[in-house]
Amino acid sequence: MYQGDHFITEGTILEVSEKANKSLYWLWCMLAPSYEKVCGNSTKRLRLIRIDDDEE
Repeated sequence: MYQGDHFITEGTILEVSEKANKSLYWLWCMLAPSYEKVCGNSTKRLRLIRIDDDEE
């Protein structure tokens, strides 16, 4: 999770929810493409980046 260029936290969605004090629902909304469209490229907004760590 980032705010602008500032790193806030990392982990599973449950860990990020606890560390950032945000609800799971809000975090899932942040992953939706519509969140990007609504918020634009503001440096003040929170940005959640999904990283898939699939073991092969």
